[in-house]
Amino acid sequence: MISYVPHFPQIDETVKGTKFQLDFGGKAANQCVMAQKLGANTAMIAKIGSDQFGKDTVLNFKRLGGIPVKIATEALQYGKKLGSRTLFNPSPELESIPDADVLVLNREEGESLTAISATDFKGAKKVIVNLHQQGTSHVVLTLGSEGAISSEMTSEHKTPVMTHIRTSKVDVVDTTGAGDALIGALAFYMSCYPQLSFAEMVSRAVNIATVTVTVHGVQSSYPTRDELDKWLFDIDAKTSEQLGLDC
Repeated sequence: MISYVPHFPQIDETVKGTKFQLDFGGKAANQCVMAQKLGANTAMIAKIGSDQFGKDTVLNFKRLGGIPVKIATEALQYGKKLGSRTLFNPSPELESIPDADVLVLNREEGESLTAISATDFKGAKKVIVNLHQQGTSHVVLTLGSEGAISSEMTSEHKTPVMTHIRTSKVDVVDTTGAGDALIGALAFYMSCYPQLSFAEMVSRAVNIATVTVTVHGVQSSYPTRDELDKWLFDIDAKTSEQLGLDC
């Protein structure tokens, strides 16, 4: 349930709403739907309530082709055992990081896991270094309107290779679910475009997430691939200069 108001109410203040909208949501569901809309094969692991919202959610998943899996235990570890690349978003905030190939998180989640302030770029980079030191090889730290920082720390790199991906300027109307759109889009590229560099995958995902903030709603704001620029689905990798990346 989404209510739009001209400003956040103060204590004891009543604010007249300008719009009310029902939409499907939930972080994991949003990410699953975004990846599916782009063309990836997805499945949803979750527990669903027996109320009307739960029934509607199941119908929505069936409409989109991702059917809930009944048993959800140690999904990340199982994926690793199968040889799959795994992606994890620590929301709600956790005290430790599970074993995953890619970690995607926002400033607040990064601060929670490292006890380091990420209010500026210097702090954000310190957060990323700390996350690498905890064992994660690939990190994406989202920065809202400032874009995101992708970082790789593999056996080939002695120090983290960080890239700042900026967002394009758009008319923002609703940012709800934008972070989930980025994660879903990144999962799509990891699965369907493995030939791209990690930085380019993140760059394309940021571009798709930016589109979602120009439309009201959550999952209803997520575009299909037919509604996006064709270059986002080009199989050929692009240079950092072509993508406008700050390395």
